[in-house]
Amino acid sequence: MENKENTNNKNKQNIWQLWHAKITDIYEAIKQKGHERLTIMFVPHGEAHIFSLQLSKFSIAFTLLILLAIIIASSLAWNFQQDLEPEVAQLKAANQEVYQERELYMRRLEKILDRHANFEETLTDLYQITYLPISENDNLPYLEQEAEKELEKEAKQYLQEMESLIKQETESEGLSITALQKQLLAEFKKSQIDENFRYNDDVKSFRIYRLRLQNEIHDLDKLYVYLSDRIRVQRTLPYKWPLKGGHITSMFGLRVSPFGYSTDFHTGIDIANAIGTPIYSAGDGIVVSAGWAGGYGLRVLIRHDFGFETVYGHMSKIYVRAGMRVRKGQLLGEVGQTGRATGPHVHFEVRLENKPINPFGFITAGI
Repeated sequence: MENKENTNNKNKQNIWQLWHAKITDIYEAIKQKGHERLTIMFVPHGEAHIFSLQLSKFSIAFTLLILLAIIIASSLAWNFQQDLEPEVAQLKAANQEVYQERELYMRRLEKILDRHANFEETLTDLYQITYLPISENDNLPYLEQEAEKELEKEAKQYLQEMESLIKQETESEGLSITALQKQLLAEFKKSQIDENFRYNDDVKSFRIYRLRLQNEIHDLDKLYVYLSDRIRVQRTLPYKWPLKGGHITSMFGLRVSPFGYSTDFHTGIDIANAIGTPIYSAGDGIVVSAGWAGGYGLRVLIRHDFGFETVYGHMSKIYVRAGMRVRKGQLLGEVGQTGRATGPHVHFEVRLENKPINPFGFITAGI
């Protein structure tokens, strides 16, 4: 048994030696062939020396391999360039489109800024006329600080949102997110944004502009409330001549009574005109009473805001009723001579807190 094993081992050893000898012979043959030299001679015209260049076959083979590698690499690079050209062209077109869109946007923005500058001047003039204080937070340093605070806060929220999406994407294979979130996530990973992420100056400028607009909207709201109150006051107060035409026949205050030689206190102004002349409300209000009222004859009493009331007496016709809300300039009735009157006229009276006051200043204010 041992002899058989020894015999097998010797056979294996002999086979290995034979293969080793063959490989060595092949290597030596290649080495010998590779070291063989080729001589290249350069024979110039005339009596100049002949130049000769000796190169081994190894050197020639290595040079040919390098040239082949260069040709293959160049071919691959050319093919790769051909494959990229459509994508490059598409990117160029997209970039050009973005550039044109940005240029259009910037031109529109310049127009908006010009119009905004005119608007700011008008707003300032209005505030000077109305003596209202303009917002104190409209100075540039303050707005820059506020814009930076807002953008820093939004940047942190953006980073937290992206980190949360990455975590969810890692933990959940079937994560359901919107297309916009996918795009933001891809851009976030590609750009390798870190905690030092900041918005650029254009975004900051737009944010400052938005804060300016917010302040001006606040100022406009104050101006609107102020003017609305002023309009309500002007419409409510009896600043209107109650007739179209006519002339004053009796003023407010002490006078000689038209019914004798004694004096009495006239609580209003008498405006004479033909019977049937329309009588209009001097201001917005609510009709308190409309009907016969003793010496006033047919009378309308209107209550206005701020404690004011107006009286229209000696009417021939009444077109309103108690409880109605009337507007400044609304038709109330017609001139007459009812009650204690010596001729066709309207007795116009203004009361404040139920006390008669001189209406002359109201009807001559021109408002």
